[in-house]
Amino acid sequence: MAEPGNRIAIVFSCDVGYLFPSLVVGKQAVENAPPGTDVRLILDADSLPQATIDRVFEVTGVRVTLADADVRAQIAAVKPHNTVVAGSYLSRSALLRLFLPDFLGDAYDRILYLDGDMQVLRSLEPLFAIPAPAGQFLVVKDWVALHSAPDMPGHERERAYLSKLGLPEANWGGYFNSGMMLGDLAAWRSVTKPALDFYQRHPERCLYFDQSALNATAYDRITHVPARWNFLRSHMVLPAYRIIDPAIIHFASRPKPWDGGIAPWGPAMFKPYVELARQLEGLDVPWRRQPWYRMIGYDLRERYEMLTADRDYQRRLGVLLSAG
Repeated sequence: MAEPGNRIAIVFSCDVGYLFPSLVVGKQAVENAPPGTDVRLILDADSLPQATIDRVFEVTGVRVTLADADVRAQIAAVKPHNTVVAGSYLSRSALLRLFLPDFLGDAYDRILYLDGDMQVLRSLEPLFAIPAPAGQFLVVKDWVALHSAPDMPGHERERAYLSKLGLPEANWGGYFNSGMMLGDLAAWRSVTKPALDFYQRHPERCLYFDQSALNATAYDRITHVPARWNFLRSHMVLPAYRIIDPAIIHFASRPKPWDGGIAPWGPAMFKPYVELARQLEGLDVPWRRQPWYRMIGYDLRERYEMLTADRDYQRRLGVLLSAG
C-alpha cells in the first residue's frame, strides 16, 4: 500500500461502448504505473455482472465501479446525447471526470485522468516524478494551441474559438488537451464544479464539450509537460514522432487503433485489442469496430496524406511539439 502523501490513482470514465478500449489502455497503465498505483474505471451504465467485473480485474488489474444513479442523472440533464465534433467522438460519460472528487473521496493524493482512446507505451513513473505546484495540473498543449500561432494554417479559426471561449489572449498558446490531466486532490476539487457550471451556462462556447469548459476554468492552474505524455494520433506522421518517442498516444479522431492495424500505427498497436478480446471472451464487454471496407478507405486516405503532406508545415508543427 502506498504511503500517505503518495497515494496515486489512474482513472478512466466511459460508457459501455468504450469499455473495451478503455480496458486495453487501463491494462497498459497497470503495467507501466508506479508500484502501489490503483487503476480505476468509472462506468456510465445501469449494471454490469459482478462476474464480469471480477474477471476484468483478474485479467487487467483495472477496478470497475458503476457510476451512481444520481450522478448519471445529472450528466444526462447536462448533455443528453453523445456527439461527434471534428471527427472526435464526445461521449457524455466524459463528464464523469468532473465528479472524480465525489467518487474517490480522500483515498488518493494524486489522480491521473486518461481518456479511453489512448495507449500507454512507456513507463509512467517519469510523469509522476515531474514537480508541479500544489493545486496545479500537469497537461499537454492541444492541437488548438499549436495552430493558434500566427504562421500556422487555420489559426484564424482556432483564435476565433479561443476568443469566444473567453480565454485571455495571453493564454491561447497554453490551451490544453484534457485527455491527460494529472493533479493533486486540491486541483481536482478546485476545477470540477466550476467547469461543470461553465458548461451548463455557456454550452454554445464549448465546441469541445468538457475540454472547453476545463480550459475556461483551469487555464491559470496548469503546468505544461512535453508532448510525449499526450501525443495526438494526427502527429504520428511527423518526423518528430520518432524524436519525441511518445509514452502516451492519444487517438483523438477516427479511425481508432481497435478498428484495425492500418497506417500510421500498424498491426503492433492493434494487437493489444486482439489479445484482450481473447482473454475476455464470453463476457459482456463488446468490441465495436468499423467495418472492413471503411478501414480500407481510411488506410488509403492516410497513405495518400502521408505522401502528399506539406513538409514545411510538418517541420513547423514538429518544432512546436518538440518545444512543449
